[in-house]
Amino acid sequence: MVPGERFLRNIYAGSDSDIIISVHSGKFLIPVDSEKVFDAPYVEEINGIKIKKSDKFWSVHKHNNDLYIKSVFPLSSDKKSAVLKFSLSDKNWDLYLDGAAKVIDPFEYPLDGLILYYLTAIKGDIMIHASGVNHDGLGYLFSGVSGKGKTTMAKLWDNEGAQVIHDDRLILRETENGYKMHNTPVYKNDEPKESPLDMIFLIDHGKENELSPIGGAVTVSMVMANCIQHAWDTEIISRLLDSVSKMCSTVPVGLLSFKPDKSIVDYILKDNKAPENHDIVRDIGFSLLAEGTTLKIKADGYSMYPSIKPGSIVLIEPLAENIPPSPGEIIAWKRESGFVVHRLVCIIKKGDKISFITRGDSCAYKDHPVKRDQIAGKVIQVESDTGRLLSAGGKLIHKPYYLYNRLVVWWLLRIRKIL
Repeated sequence: MVPGERFLRNIYAGSDSDIIISVHSGKFLIPVDSEKVFDAPYVEEINGIKIKKSDKFWSVHKHNNDLYIKSVFPLSSDKKSAVLKFSLSDKNWDLYLDGAAKVIDPFEYPLDGLILYYLTAIKGDIMIHASGVNHDGLGYLFSGVSGKGKTTMAKLWDNEGAQVIHDDRLILRETENGYKMHNTPVYKNDEPKESPLDMIFLIDHGKENELSPIGGAVTVSMVMANCIQHAWDTEIISRLLDSVSKMCSTVPVGLLSFKPDKSIVDYILKDNKAPENHDIVRDIGFSLLAEGTTLKIKADGYSMYPSIKPGSIVLIEPLAENIPPSPGEIIAWKRESGFVVHRLVCIIKKGDKISFITRGDSCAYKDHPVKRDQIAGKVIQVESDTGRLLSAGGKLIHKPYYLYNRLVVWWLLRIRKIL
């Protein structure tokens, strides 16, 4: 097994792993009673026009808890085929290669992207068509469909001395210190790169440079439209929806039309003050709560739906010095990009260390553990068009039926996208 040149700089020498892929030589027969859930033809894009070259490319099949990807390799000189047998809950995968030469690349196109995609689906990450750059420690992501200027934008920033994380495909991951973007091996000279994610721009060519901030369900649906996704499994859809919704509630997103010249870089760095203002507002909010002042903020995103709806006014009260929050209360904890307002699920004590676990009412998974000094305060009141939803003390009237809430949010986003 000899990985292609683009993978050589990305090989990790550690002994731990997320998955283990055992590679076998020979043919593998997918169970006859399996269900084909996804079928992808081979399409090439020439001068912006997509042309179907063949109906035979790759497909996904499901049998009980096992998944199978059946694939051919259109860019290979060998007439070989492959079957990848895997599960979203098992770290041991099997790859069967039929008709391969004695020396093979187990990550040949299209298996490379498929394996990376299902890893992101398992880990709750986001794979997106986008270019990403880092300029003076700030990370900017530019996303859009083919032809909207992702590669152009990367070249313009590269000319101005920024580090280009990638110009085509990125993986976005939530960390304890906010979101980060990572490149993926596409080109021969690719090597691991990462950057904080400070702002997302949904781009299009225009006559003038113009940025329009957006929020709420529209943001989530527009970002999801540029994500790589196989929308055949409700669990995978739910995971991606949770991840994108949570990210869009903390990372600023804007619609950006731009002229393809140096002026767009100057516009974002100098004329557009949104990232700087975001940092100022964040720091002021942290300081006010630390000084004992009740803070009023406007909610965005659907992670706490229906308890807290987008556009609701949320009042956050500082915590008493020696009184920790109680499970069931909604708390606000600090991260680099601002506040996360989620419900406290449980408190974990290990010796002298105490961790607080939160979760959004419409989220499938719990957040990363936070420490006491990360908690800025607790929610004491929520106001919306229908009035106050919370009573004094932050106890919710509505219970967090997580599965039901996620389904409601999913339908809301689908309906708004259609409309």
